[in-house]
Amino acid sequence: MSELPLTSLNIAQFRGIQDLKLDAFGRVNLLVGLNNAGKTSVLDAISLFCRPLDIANWRETARRREVKSSRTPETEPFKWLFPQFTNSRLPNPHSIWIYGNGGFAGRRVMAEYNEFEEYGQTEFSIADPDDEEISSESNRGLEISVLADYAPYTDPRMRLPGESMNLADAQNSVEFRIVDNRRNTYPTAVKDPAIEMALISTHSHKTTQDTSWYFSRAIEREKTNEHFRQDVLEVLQRFDSGILDIDVVRNRGRTVSLSVKH
Repeated sequence: MSELPLTSLNIAQFRGIQDLKLDAFGRVNLLVGLNNAGKTSVLDAISLFCRPLDIANWRETARRREVKSSRTPETEPFKWLFPQFTNSRLPNPHSIWIYGNGGFAGRRVMAEYNEFEEYGQTEFSIADPDDEEISSESNRGLEISVLADYAPYTDPRMRLPGESMNLADAQNSVEFRIVDNRRNTYPTAVKDPAIEMALISTHSHKTTQDTSWYFSRAIEREKTNEHFRQDVLEVLQRFDSGILDIDVVRNRGRTVSLSVKH
């Protein structure tokens, strides 16, 4: 069997995580902890690591915890992706550093932001997006730079977490800007390096077919591994011993449903 895309992950800085090393990944992994312990932050960090140059993924991750009716400035959720501890001894604490080992070609992801202000830009009403006018007030903005390297990070000259990034040295990089009170557009194209992934929230799995669809895709891709379904079944049985078996049922060859024998 080929090497897993990720066998270990080091989150040096992300949200409230200052330094976390996760080792010995398997095909199925469980994160267990108290509320507000950082489990979702770990999943968010993995999501960004898997698709580091996908700007839409950064936006989705930043706004995942936002209430839809919230009037939070557009830049604030992005800022909260970055380290939120004040006792950092690093020279550049407002930066994200994530390192990985495994079969995935991209082994290092770094990101940092710089704040700026714009004047005399077109401003849009939150209540009515079609209502626009030229504002004399300044709009705050963020410029986020992301670096993602394919090569294993064995270069002794590699910068330590917290040092400034130099995109000129990056193998793969992207920069984007977010400005408050403006229509911020994000490209849909995803640049390499990227691992196919999906983060299914506690709400979305109840209202969409994502769970069945991704599980069926996993089954199809794991035809060479006869133990995959059994591994998933054993994990589910830890939560509910009444589950006897699971399978994927195809409806007319197009849609799929997750079948649980209980």
